[in-house]
Amino acid sequence: MGELPVTAETLPQVWVDGVERPRARELIHQALDQTQVHATDWLCTQCGEPIEGQFTECWSCGKGRP
Repeated sequence: MGELPVTAETLPQVWVDGVERPRARELIHQALDQTQVHATDWLCTQCGEPIEGQFTECWSCGKGRP
């Protein structure tokens, strides 16, 4: 992060060529839609540990979400 304070002038920016603007907007909307999903909690099939929905791997044994 360095020594710069976080202000409107120091925030990261992404510049997109005009011809790529529709695709860029599509990707942004896809990413935002994915963050709005509220995943359900799950049980690890390997060790039975209850895992909160936002996680894709078991914190205890490392097994991936089914």
